[in-house]
Amino acid sequence: METLITSTTKIKTNTYASKATEIENMLATAAVESVALNQLIPSGLNVRRREPDANKISELAGSIAAVGVLQNLVVIPDKGGKWAVVAGSRRLLALRQLQANGQLEEEVTVPVKKVSAELGVLVSLTENTQREAMHPSEQFAVFRTLSESGKSAAEIAGLLGYTTRHVQKLLKLARVHTELLNALARDEINVDQLQALASSDDTERQWQVWLQGEHLYDGRKPRQLRNRVLNDEVCADDNAMLAFVGMAAYTSAGGEIRHDLFTDAGYLLHPSLLDALVIEKVTNLARHLADHEGIGIYTSGRRLKSNSR
Repeated sequence: METLITSTTKIKTNTYASKATEIENMLATAAVESVALNQLIPSGLNVRRREPDANKISELAGSIAAVGVLQNLVVIPDKGGKWAVVAGSRRLLALRQLQANGQLEEEVTVPVKKVSAELGVLVSLTENTQREAMHPSEQFAVFRTLSESGKSAAEIAGLLGYTTRHVQKLLKLARVHTELLNALARDEINVDQLQALASSDDTERQWQVWLQGEHLYDGRKPRQLRNRVLNDEVCADDNAMLAFVGMAAYTSAGGEIRHDLFTDAGYLLHPSLLDALVIEKVTNLARHLADHEGIGIYTSGRRLKSNSR
């Protein structure tokens, strides 16, 4: 049977690629304006978070001194009549370097294109993904910024064309201990290790486990980090005791499962409850067997008498 696409059919076209193209087209047609250099400031929305290469900034400054700013900056309005640069932060640093060296006049103006604050992160993301690859620490910062602006994981996913689960993973990584994110930016920890530590939401424990791992054999392997940060929690996957009791019995008794976003594994939040349920079920089975066979059994120091004669 032929399926017709009607006006009520919803088609997902809002992928990151289409959004990037939309932004590029918007910027291509936007008017270029001049803004005084002293009115430009770095933006907290800029996705580039690592310190830029000083030599490259100097090279860029030399190029600007020779031929001027060939590509306009993109800015959003900020407090006090200032304009925050969301695309062109390296150009801004080069311009400031030239001004500090006396190679630019105090009242020099810079070509810019102005966009709304709402589009600021997307503009920065679009520009930087088209240049050198963004560092993972910078990618995580993008998602955290969007989340802190009030957008849900589902909204961010729709905006950039990712699955909601993928966004949830990146947001979880973006919320690990600040020192771990700093270590990531310095390439002192990799993403696999970070994922292992992010299995726990306790940021202080994440950091302590990472520090302790330096002094343990294989202490910084992802598997070891995950086990230690979880305090050796009981895994629900292929758990013989849980299979014996049954998931329904465990959850109906108040037991909960915590799922790890990065491994899809489940962890028992109430392992002692599972122990009690196993003992209860074994005891009931033993009592049933005793009744059936006409024998007595002992449990917890007491003899269970059979009802059979």
